[in-house]
Amino acid sequence: MLTHIRPWNPLAELESFGRELERAFGAAEAAGRPHGRWNIYAGDDGVTLTAELPGYDPERFAIEVVGEHLKIAGGRTVARGEGDRAVLNERRDESFEETLALGFAPADDAVDAAYEHGVLTISVAKPAAEQPRKIAVRV
Repeated sequence: MLTHIRPWNPLAELESFGRELERAFGAAEAAGRPHGRWNIYAGDDGVTLTAELPGYDPERFAIEVVGEHLKIAGGRTVARGEGDRAVLNERRDESFEETLALGFAPADDAVDAAYEHGVLTISVAKPAAEQPRKIAVRV
């Protein structure tokens, strides 16, 4: 009996992880999880992560690559006047730490991060050896 064996695809696992993040952060947001919504896009040339993190201090972001994992941490502090008494306190000091399994080990210079208008964008390029390449068939 012939069966079709599907090869392991790390990008499919990243997409699955992205869906899990959406479910986890969407449900956690209602429960008061401190950090915003995340999107992860995987392509042939690498991975791009965007996270809505309004009010976070860009100086407090810590982004590092350890092997095939991307570690992201950050925080924000809400300014208060000394001696002020809270009448309504919906904003709070927050911090987070997340780890993403990339499925490949990027080069040191292959990670770029920017924070603009409350959105953190991290791009991680695959090394050339990891990127798919077309093979011509001779006739």
